[in-house]
Amino acid sequence: MGKAKNALGKVRPDSWVPGGAITTSINDTLYGFTWLENELNYLSDETDTIQSFDLAPGHYKASIRSYCLHAGVYGPSKGDGYQIAKLKGAKSNLVRNLLDRSAEHPEISQEDVQTLIWGIEAGAKFSSYSPSFQVAVKPLLTPAEIAGMEVNVADLAKRAVPAELKEIAQTYESLRYKMQASQVKYDEIEAIAVKTGAPPLGIGSKVINTDVWSYIGNGFFLKASPYGYKRTDIEIYRPSSPELKYDSKERISKYMYNGYSVEIVYDDQPGRDQIIVDNHTIPVWIIKSYNLKGPGAGQSLQVPANQWVYRGKMADFSTLVNSPGMAVNIPQGGPSVSYASGSEGNPTWQEIKARYKRTKEWVDRYNEYRDYVKEYEDMKNPPEMDKYIDETAVNENIYEGLKAALNPIDKKGQSNWIRKNLAMTLDMMFYAICQLKGECGDNSPRRPELSSHPAQPGNTSKQRIGLSPYKSGL
Repeated sequence: MGKAKNALGKVRPDSWVPGGAITTSINDTLYGFTWLENELNYLSDETDTIQSFDLAPGHYKASIRSYCLHAGVYGPSKGDGYQIAKLKGAKSNLVRNLLDRSAEHPEISQEDVQTLIWGIEAGAKFSSYSPSFQVAVKPLLTPAEIAGMEVNVADLAKRAVPAELKEIAQTYESLRYKMQASQVKYDEIEAIAVKTGAPPLGIGSKVINTDVWSYIGNGFFLKASPYGYKRTDIEIYRPSSPELKYDSKERISKYMYNGYSVEIVYDDQPGRDQIIVDNHTIPVWIIKSYNLKGPGAGQSLQVPANQWVYRGKMADFSTLVNSPGMAVNIPQGGPSVSYASGSEGNPTWQEIKARYKRTKEWVDRYNEYRDYVKEYEDMKNPPEMDKYIDETAVNENIYEGLKAALNPIDKKGQSNWIRKNLAMTLDMMFYAICQLKGECGDNSPRRPELSSHPAQPGNTSKQRIGLSPYKSGL
């Protein structure tokens, strides 16, 4: 009670403003990864369903309970574009706690939790609710949080407010009035909080496509697709941290995770460390084959490859591709062998440039996200950043090469263990993202912070959606 009184004493009525409880807007959306969707769809026909929100690395799907965090606007429809954002506002901590605790108290109905959230937005006093409602939702609140809600905003709401806030202030006043009625029904409150009909395009709206992923920290990527405000389909991707082995030439020679492994077998015959195509000398490592293993009996496969990986830094690759052709011998492991363009399995110059363009695209994406993190978030640079980026480029080459080598073998819906081997190399590409913030850690289970990351619509006249770690239908 002492803590509650202290909290109440610190609450100022003028700290409440219409729309100030949750202020998350389109400007608070996280960086969108638009290229992740295709890769995950390629790798998995079926994803792991979530039994517990303590998640090991993997790709997960679930339908969860969700909540409207923007009373007085239109609800979402299936197919709307939503992007993950940061939860912000004067009551963001309280709302985040409610979303988490609602999953711990399945005996409290989703409608009661939603009513409480709308009440917090509207500035309703906790003591203004009916006694039965107070008893029902009390486990979701601490004494200090209840005390913080005991603010009389009725007079404040009647004061002059900016024109753009008048409508929402009237909505909140109507919500407070309804919530004080002892026999009020949920659908009467919902009729005030959720507009129906065709929503207009709100001020500041932008196009948000479906299937946009965001990195939410702690090693997790998330995307959300609301079906109305009460239910949202989510997908979670947590890349594993495979163990890497290097050979005597400091090349990646093996990926290993959870009983699966991919071994890269290089061709180290003399002269196989460079190729000459159209008078360009290209330093390479030739991949002769991939050896795949799984944890089960008979899960072993050797895949012939005859592929090449650029041997050097991305900056050197860029110089080579953009320079006039001039064959220069690069002594490394013996005399080079000169081939005509495209002969004996050698790539054409057009294929060399296409490989560079594809790899550079990935590196540019990585650098773009690094710049975003530098500007908007805390960043902990991994050691030797340039080397790290170069290794990421090599890993991208190995991933694409393995995918191409497996294409005639791993038909859709077959060889699930083979797909898990391929997933390791994809994981390394997205593991690099969380490494930028020093958050990857080990592969032990951990919880994604869903409640801190609402789904924000592109149309600002629609509701932002709060996510709860509670599977829909439970």
